[in-house]
Amino acid sequence: MNPPSLRPSVLPRRSSIPAGLRASQPPATDQQSESGVFRAHGGEQEPEIAINGEALAALLDLGAAEDRQQARGALERATRALADDALAAQPMLTSIHSLVCELHKLRKLAGQDELSGAANRRAFNDALQRELARCDRSSHSVAVIMLDLDGLKGLNDTCGHAAGDAAIRTVARCCHNALRKSDLVARLGGDEFAILLPETDPSAARAVAERVRYQVEQSSVCGRQLRVSCGVAVSQGGQPRGQALVVMADQELYRDKRARRGLDASEAA
Repeated sequence: MNPPSLRPSVLPRRSSIPAGLRASQPPATDQQSESGVFRAHGGEQEPEIAINGEALAALLDLGAAEDRQQARGALERATRALADDALAAQPMLTSIHSLVCELHKLRKLAGQDELSGAANRRAFNDALQRELARCDRSSHSVAVIMLDLDGLKGLNDTCGHAAGDAAIRTVARCCHNALRKSDLVARLGGDEFAILLPETDPSAARAVAERVRYQVEQSSVCGRQLRVSCGVAVSQGGQPRGQALVVMADQELYRDKRARRGLDASEAA
């Protein structure tokens, strides 16, 4: 029996990747049926599966899902839309769902900082651009907090890089503990972290920064209390945008760092 092929107007019922996607099986050019229903021809011994418009839309959503929750929802919609053919189509749906979940896992690894487990710079920049685009469509604000782990070089020099790595992981953990699920913490490199807070006004953003600072400063590594400097910036009405927002938060961070150094000096005197 010849393997089934995937045409623009048909979808095969198979648990593996459709044969029509292989280079050796170029797709044909059949047209959609007059009833508006796509039919999956599984070969001489396999029944057809009717793919209506609702099921096709759900399958496209499944293929484009960006996370497991979206994939699961699209899979459930496709199963409902297929109605009587849902059981016959289950191997195909399961295969697509598994591939999407694997793709999500790879995307997550590509956007993750290996040492801290937080997002990396690229993932933060992508999330910031998405959130600013949402701001353009609505009136909500978005906040960025920049954090520096103070004294990391001295900790590395005195206690070794393993202690410095432990301090970086501790800061990331404290950030995660202080944030909502919708927030994002990223390690931009070295001792520098950034936090993205969707739908957050200036007073709420400063409260989050102080909460993170408090949690970090309750921690110690190698007998040393950890300390962080923070800077907050908020985009309201779409301004400032992009890296200008990050630069503004960075400027606030260095003002905070200078103020804390002055406080330390006065206390030492």
